[in-house]
Amino acid sequence: MVRADVKKWFLILVLELVVLARVAMPAQADGTVAPVLAVYYAWYTQGSWNAHTMPYLPVSLYNSSSSRVMQEQIREAQSAGIDAFEVDWIGPHDSAGVDRNLRKLLVLAAQDHFHITAYVDLNFLKTPQAVTDALMYLARYYSDPGWFHFRGKPFVAFYHVASFPLATWRDIFAKVDPSHAVFWMGEGVDYSYLQIFDGMHPFSIAWAAHPGRQLAKFAAWTRAYPGKAWMATVMPGNNDTLLRGAQGFIVRRDQGNYYLRTWRDALATKPDLINITSWNEWFEGTQIEPGQTYGNLYLKLTRQERDVYDAMMGVTPTGVNGCRFVLGFHTLALALGSLAGYCLENEHFSPVSGNSLQQTSAGLFVWRKDDNWTAFTDGYRTWVNGGIHGICERLNTQRLPWEANPRGLPVVPGVCGLHAGTAS
Repeated sequence: MVRADVKKWFLILVLELVVLARVAMPAQADGTVAPVLAVYYAWYTQGSWNAHTMPYLPVSLYNSSSSRVMQEQIREAQSAGIDAFEVDWIGPHDSAGVDRNLRKLLVLAAQDHFHITAYVDLNFLKTPQAVTDALMYLARYYSDPGWFHFRGKPFVAFYHVASFPLATWRDIFAKVDPSHAVFWMGEGVDYSYLQIFDGMHPFSIAWAAHPGRQLAKFAAWTRAYPGKAWMATVMPGNNDTLLRGAQGFIVRRDQGNYYLRTWRDALATKPDLINITSWNEWFEGTQIEPGQTYGNLYLKLTRQERDVYDAMMGVTPTGVNGCRFVLGFHTLALALGSLAGYCLENEHFSPVSGNSLQQTSAGLFVWRKDDNWTAFTDGYRTWVNGGIHGICERLNTQRLPWEANPRGLPVVPGVCGLHAGTAS
């Protein structure tokens, strides 16, 4: 991304703030901040990736079973303001290894103050007994420190609850949760299921000609049942035509504008939770995970919308220790996205060096007294926000021509503009 694009993103952010300030709506009915969750798929192998069946491909083709990949995905999601992954879960001891990967995700999530829950996929659990057995098994995870809780209860979501009639669900929950100790989030378009479920949401709104109107209807239907939770869905677009042929459809991403519109539409309904479809559904083209064709664009837009939303709610965006990026560090963090990680402390002055410093999960931000530049380093590489030069990358053992260089390190032109891995 070149310097003109940095200006473009700054302009977009300003316009978003202006628009939302005019609307000045609280996002949740009770004035609290709605957690943001993203539907997550944990069954990819190297053999999954295929340009003939996927409209996009990730930056790196990965195996979902890799702990390194999981940790990177968790940290990318955190950098974008996402609170939890909803793992598309197809039952215990599955041959695809999803349940095994869920266990690994829980360990990593707890380490990084992130959260995981299950998105129980009823396309794979086809009988009431299969669902009952699966939920009995799933309960072993609820006390895990990485499990997502909502309204004081372990949270579980379902895909396509209309697979079974209401009476069947009543019987299932009577067996697996007789004391109603779990928060059950349903999915679908029949909101009479709120007689049984604690909340409802749509998996997709891309099929709607006017997503905002449809979300408003769903929110109203939910609130016809007092005390039930409404989870609004946002999406970057849809393209499952390579997978489903004529049965599929395309909703164009419009360079991120469709995603921005669905965020505004979702927030206008004052949701109790926000659902992103999806983190990494690459076959259906709904993913926001970094991709080869659009880079980190959707992470940046998610972070932008989350920050604007929090600001409208009177909340200062914070890291896991209550920290936040401000001023020049915030500008550079927004541009670098997941490369910068999330903050571990607030910016502070070093009396030894005279510089301002802030540690992150991925490195260190520095404002340098010697030359008044703001930089970020991961310990090996450094990105310097060089004003008219843009954001330039070099090694830590090098210096750019316009940097202070008291140690006489080799001077290089650097790579200016954002790093290729983050450019949109």
